[in-house]
Amino acid sequence: METISSIVDLNEEAQAALNELVRVFEYLDRMGVRDFCRFDMGIVRGLAYYTGMVFEIHDAVGELRAICGGGRYDNLLSDFGGPKITATGMGMGDCVLEILLRQKGLLKDDTLAVQTLDYYVACADPTLFGRAVEIAAHCGKRAFRAISAINPAP
Repeated sequence: METISSIVDLNEEAQAALNELVRVFEYLDRMGVRDFCRFDMGIVRGLAYYTGMVFEIHDAVGELRAICGGGRYDNLLSDFGGPKITATGMGMGDCVLEILLRQKGLLKDDTLAVQTLDYYVACADPTLFGRAVEIAAHCGKRAFRAISAINPAP
């Protein structure tokens, strides 16, 4: 990604988008999942309310369609009369997820999912966002159920 600006003369908006992409991959690296992610300019989400980066999540083998997909939208809530709040959202394909879980033996017909929460990670200081991402990822790697409320500086 760093070579893009050496090949193409980027205007201010394009440079800001590239900087955001670099930051995303830095966070993915801090979370320890960078090796499972790749940048694909061919991904196009069909909804017009996206205002930034979009993404799809596939299984490691990649034989099935996306498990989920989504992206950044800055105007969606205000378009419906709500406050102007930036957000990232996604939709998940329950059929694809069910197929994968069954293939891996993680979902059986008698499975009853009773979920409890082990940790809640909150970050009120934007300068500590990277560390909050690391903590939430560490919880997941240790098989703890964690939810986070972390918001980077715009």
